[in-house]
Amino acid sequence: MFQNATFDGEINYPDSFNIRDYATDLVYYQQAKAMSIGSPTFNKEVDKEIARAVVDDDEKLNDIFDEIDSKAEVGEFTQDETQQEDQEVEQEQI
Repeated sequence: MFQNATFDGEINYPDSFNIRDYATDLVYYQQAKAMSIGSPTFNKEVDKEIARAVVDDDEKLNDIFDEIDSKAEVGEFTQDETQQEDQEVEQEQI
């Protein structure tokens, strides 16, 4: 009824298994950025983790990390700041 079968081949497993939920990680990173911690080092590291979660190319990641590290401080902008600048420009034009 049942026959014994043998496997004559090779099974390749990846070097590591990554079961991280990157979508959830991104939510945590966004929350960390929203806390506005006054540490440039903290902000740079959060930016690196965001890049790591989104970009899967090591060469491009190194370029991104270099860009992040080269900035004296990572800026944060809000919608209110943009509107303020627009109002200032409009007042200057009058």
